Amino acid sequence: MAEQRALRRAGHSWVVAVPVRVRAHLKLKVPGAAYWHVAGPGEAVVSAHSTRTGGKPAGLDLAPQLVAAEREIARLRGRVADRPRAVYNEGVNAGVGMAQRLGYAFEEKLSHLTAAVLRIERQVGGAPPVRVPRRRRAAASPSPPAAPPAPTAAG
Repeated sequence: MAEQRALRRAGHSWVVAVPVRVRAHLKLKVPGAAYWHVAGPGEAVVSAHSTRTGGKPAGLDLAPQLVAAEREIARLRGRVADRPRAVYNEGVNAGVGMAQRLGYAFEEKLSHLTAAVLRIERQVGGAPPVRVPRRRRAAASPSPPAAPPAPTAAG
């Protein structure tokens, strides 16, 4: 909750009265010290400690990190763009080769399974006949009522 306070000049400094609730919250005592931290555009924070703890980091402190991160992103994008097409093709070729090896192994296992099924069928005397269900005829539906005769011009 914001509380408005008046600023007063005292020599070369400005003085602001600290509200009772803020003094109690920060556990400030006389004589003691309070510290001001610039938080962002148009904001300042008063605390009982010389270093800020908790809360969001100040935007001004993050500006160098943001510039460094943007520079790193631009550098990495440039490396990807400069990478020759041959390197990409090598990776694709390796993946296709791996897929083919796995596919051949699957086909080999499938052929063994098919051979085993055929061997069992020969031992049993052939595959059982496959019965195809017969199509049933639909029940006869009553015919629609006859349409009345169309009027003639003689009327």
